[in-house]
Amino acid sequence: RDAEKNLLKSLALFKFMEYTGTYSASAYENLGLLSEKKGDYLTALSFYQKAIQDISPEFHAVDNISCPSFDEVFPTPALLRILKSKAKCLSTLYLYKLKPDYLDAALNTYTTGIAVVDELRNIYQSYESKLQIAKDEYVIYRSALSLANAGYINTHNNRYLQIAFEVSEKSKSPGKRFW
Repeated sequence: RDAEKNLLKSLALFKFMEYTGTYSASAYENLGLLSEKKGDYLTALSFYQKAIQDISPEFHAVDNISCPSFDEVFPTPALLRILKSKAKCLSTLYLYKLKPDYLDAALNTYTTGIAVVDELRNIYQSYESKLQIAKDEYVIYRSALSLANAGYINTHNNRYLQIAFEVSEKSKSPGKRFW
């Protein structure tokens, strides 16, 4: 509870100072993580969405499961972490409720995350930076592949097999051999 109170106080201070961006996005992301730990996935989604909107002012969501297109975001490691957290939350909701909207939203979020990874790999050239990106990259590819497979198993819709194939092939490109 103390962590939640402190994060909410931080957000109030950021709003008072009319500051949005990486710091407020990080606070929203951490509130999302806390909500997930409590099992409140819908509240977590709301916080992740606010985090994405703070770090990507071009993105205007109509609901909490909407995902920005790659054109609406500026690729940063912070955005990648938030997308990864949001996709994981959506995946969990899908697996609990088997609601196709959550499946599609999670896969869209992973797809945007994959595009962000690709762009970050082009921007960051140092070995240390690429190692940092690789940590999130592995989780995103692996999770997207597993979720697409689960989508196919639960729905028998070949579209999810196609998504799994595309993610698998993309993960095999040079520099991404971690399977």
